Amino acid sequence: MTPRMAVFDVDGTLTKGYYIVKFARFLSRSGMFSKVELDSMENLLYRYKSGICSYKIASEEAVLHFARGVKGAKQDDVMKAGELYIKTHKTDKFNFTDGLIGMLKSRNYKIMILSASPLEIIKPFAENIGNDATFATILKTEHGLFTGGLEQDCSKDDVKKTLVEDYFNRNGIDAKSSVGFADTEADLAFLGVVGYPVAINPNTALETEARKKGWLICVEGDDVKGMVGKYIP
Repeated sequence: MTPRMAVFDVDGTLTKGYYIVKFARFLSRSGMFSKVELDSMENLLYRYKSGICSYKIASEEAVLHFARGVKGAKQDDVMKAGELYIKTHKTDKFNFTDGLIGMLKSRNYKIMILSASPLEIIKPFAENIGNDATFATILKTEHGLFTGGLEQDCSKDDVKKTLVEDYFNRNGIDAKSSVGFADTEADLAFLGVVGYPVAINPNTALETEARKKGWLICVEGDDVKGMVGKYIP
């Protein structure tokens, strides 16, 4: 059988809130993140929640603030902090997350995690749920230290789409029978690659598009596992 994949955004889709902000707060308490950049991220989050800026703008700016915030820190230290965060913050996941992932695996879907948040927090999250592929924002390093720049910016919708398409092509994944999950319009590009897009806890922009196209829409409190199980092949 041709392999098929379940592609997941993370923040707002599988977990509550925004890992990039939560992780910045966590690192700041250990002296590994700039207070100035954290304040800028908090202001950005406020602007988005208040409707002052779009999710796309907020996401792209948050990645830049995070890269600058860890400038000079050791990558190994930040990765260890990411592993610790995931171990100690298990309630960040929605109640439906583990059951949904388990159901998809039982039906032979491979699992891809795709996030604008940095790899140092997304990699341990993905490993915790048991995934087959992980793509996240990659920060530039020199001699093991973060430079403040970006090597791969997954806040860009075209970057996410390209990563999904390239992986599918390299691994012979059947896109038409694959499923994708996201909560904002920033992920419309990659949702267009799969045959079965799902809007989970969608913001207004994604919900509007999902209703137009007849995609499945789920929110926290729904029987997400059951609804998705009936929707996918």
